[in-house]
Amino acid sequence: MKIHRIEIENFRKFEHHSCQFDEQLTLIVGNQGSGKTSLIEAIAIAAGSLFLGFDEITPRNIRTQDMRRFPGQMTTNREAYPVRISTQGMIQEHRIDWQRILKKPKGRTTGGESLLKVSHELQAQVRQGSGVILPLVVYYGDNRQGWHQRSVRTVKANKPQTRTLGNCYWFNQKSPERRLLEWFKMMELISRQQHNPLQIFVAVQEAIASCLDLRTIQYDLNQDKLLLNGQCLFEMNLSQRHLAVLVADIAYRAVVLNPQLKKQAIRETPGIVLIDDICLHLDAPMVESLLKHLPNIFPCLQFMVTTPPFESEFTSLPSLSLVQLKS
Repeated sequence: MKIHRIEIENFRKFEHHSCQFDEQLTLIVGNQGSGKTSLIEAIAIAAGSLFLGFDEITPRNIRTQDMRRFPGQMTTNREAYPVRISTQGMIQEHRIDWQRILKKPKGRTTGGESLLKVSHELQAQVRQGSGVILPLVVYYGDNRQGWHQRSVRTVKANKPQTRTLGNCYWFNQKSPERRLLEWFKMMELISRQQHNPLQIFVAVQEAIASCLDLRTIQYDLNQDKLLLNGQCLFEMNLSQRHLAVLVADIAYRAVVLNPQLKKQAIRETPGIVLIDDICLHLDAPMVESLLKHLPNIFPCLQFMVTTPPFESEFTSLPSLSLVQLKS
């Protein structure tokens, strides 16, 4: 799944705005108040339309607070309608156009019929045990300030029971750390039982190692801790820890959605990853490392991230396009 173009009307600060996106990595750049979060949330509504036909996953609909208000006016009779998000993209190698529309206050978001049909078909194939490749859609909002816990006292060994759980909690999740630790512990237990590491486990480990230049990633069952180069995840500096959790969560989702691809799930899972404020909790070298490695680690994923104006060296990164927003 890819989004090539989006056009929004009466959404938050935008009366009308349209832009196009790179196949792999697009940076949405602007100062505070320029509309970066507004734009990426509109993209999330468009991308989340994939879940209209899934029972376990809730799409992001257009809310009353998303409508544009006229400058200087906060009364309800000055709200602008309809709110419309029009999208052009690809799914399963077919071009597809869809819209999401909110026509009136307290109304219901409509549209998305073309993606509704696709999502019904995908869920039906999963229930039938088909090996269909499921797209990944995830949005990391600016609530990542509350991601990191001081520690997790007890970690249960849990394994996802259905593939579609790879897209659960796709929108602005609070913290993925506990879920990741539970999965790592289960993978370590299975690997020891089988005397051989699972390929999907190795793939997630390699994805994290690529971004942080790590030699070893293991779940130590004696200490009940995830160790990276022998250091507990919770003892790493905040920038390293945030990067590790972010990459691990994307990789984990890919292998849960498409375990039939085994180790290649990391490289062959398609979809869209949205990150609001890429600089949150990451220092400049970490941001540069992340932007450099993401397209290589996940070549079939499309990344769209927001950032304040950045240093010039970022513009030399490969597979990069810019969407500039003015204040």
